[in-house]
Amino acid sequence: MQRDELEQTVARVREHWAQLQRRQDAMLEAVDVHCPAGCGHCCTTPVTEASVLEMLPLASDLVERGEAAAVRQRIAESGKPCVMYEGHPTDPLKGRCTVYELRPTMCRLYGFAARTSTERPGGKQYVPCVRHEELQPEAVAEAQRKLEAEGLDIPMIATEHARVMMVNRNLGRETLPINEALRRALDLVEEVRRDSEMSWAP
Repeated sequence: MQRDELEQTVARVREHWAQLQRRQDAMLEAVDVHCPAGCGHCCTTPVTEASVLEMLPLASDLVERGEAAAVRQRIAESGKPCVMYEGHPTDPLKGRCTVYELRPTMCRLYGFAARTSTERPGGKQYVPCVRHEELQPEAVAEAQRKLEAEGLDIPMIATEHARVMMVNRNLGRETLPINEALRRALDLVEEVRRDSEMSWAP
């Protein structure tokens, strides 16, 4: 991969995320589902997976800011599912993503997407977060009702993953534990940068 191709790939992934965010914003204008303040429940899932493709925007940013080596060390030493998550010191349900704007697709969809219904052929089923179901059962029920009765536009999990993968099939088809996907993305970004610098060397 050449450096200009890498930059174009990152831009295309980020544009897809921007489109996804606009659809989710529209969804949230129609239903009052929201994450509890400071909640980090979804980030503590034991295995969260992403493709190398989805981690390229973050990897590019880390390399650009000179933080790649520190993150590599955290990946090697940390036993956390995601090294970019910062948990609350006393409350296991709270924490924050330190790279929220560059989080991968699954993190963006969690609690704000739908899947094909297993009960109604051709139907769609809203997939709320466990915390949404516990704290906002009425809003969750309303989202499902509007999805079924009014055709509320809720992003489909499989469709959104497929759209991202189409940016680069080779980098997008395989999903890995998020830390490993980030490590490989860092490898790729640094390799592309080295090759680019060598090509300009006298």
